[in-house]
Amino acid sequence: MNKEMLNLYSSLYGTFNSGMITLALAYMRIAPVFFLLPFLNTKLLNGVVVKNSLIIYICLGLWPYLSRGEFVRQQLGIVDIILYELSIGVILAFFICMPFLIANIIGEIIDNQRGATISDTIDPANGIESSEFSALLNYIVCMVFLSQGGMYKLVESFADSYKLMPFGQGFSLFEPLLLGSWLNTLVSQGFIMASPVLVTLFLSEVALGLYSRFCPQLNAFSLSLAVKSIIAFSVFLLYFQNEVPSLLVTMVDISPLGKIFTLK
Repeated sequence: MNKEMLNLYSSLYGTFNSGMITLALAYMRIAPVFFLLPFLNTKLLNGVVVKNSLIIYICLGLWPYLSRGEFVRQQLGIVDIILYELSIGVILAFFICMPFLIANIIGEIIDNQRGATISDTIDPANGIESSEFSALLNYIVCMVFLSQGGMYKLVESFADSYKLMPFGQGFSLFEPLLLGSWLNTLVSQGFIMASPVLVTLFLSEVALGLYSRFCPQLNAFSLSLAVKSIIAFSVFLLYFQNEVPSLLVTMVDISPLGKIFTLK
């Protein structure tokens, strides 16, 4: 009886140990997303226990994907698996955070063109210095993302990542140059979505320049910030309020993961 109980305790301990290692490795993939998303990072969700509990809760929800592919540590090594999961987590965080980064770019470009970057402050969502309009757009996109089932989309992206890159599989090739296309898309989409405002701001600057040319007594610089701000916000509201937030949210796409990593 004692031997049977000892075998039972040994089996339970081995199962518990294997489960904890699996959770720790799953944490490597999911945690980077929580550290980079503006509404889940340390500046807003600053409770370590709360954040880690939420990450573990999501890991447990994804347990079928974790237990489906049993990894063999004797073949790969725990360090290789940690590097594999952590690399996927960082790249996955970049792809999921794309809408919020584009919103920051749009706000920074518009504020730069209307001359309002002198009022840059520390954005509590990102922890970096950003313009007021950039922080506002970031909050708007966060609100739209969460109101349209963003957390479900987030967990679905994690599940899709395990379908593309199975748990504990390991990779034989990493293509970091393909991240250049992600950066290109990031900047180009920011300029494209800000282009209507940029065009109107350019035309308003030309009009102010001509007006100051024929009326030298007018201080065009003192009027430019107020005039360009009114024009920029008016044009921005015309096209941003309905389409752009939803368009940004639908940009979350993790399919390039299969091109960046080559599985063993």
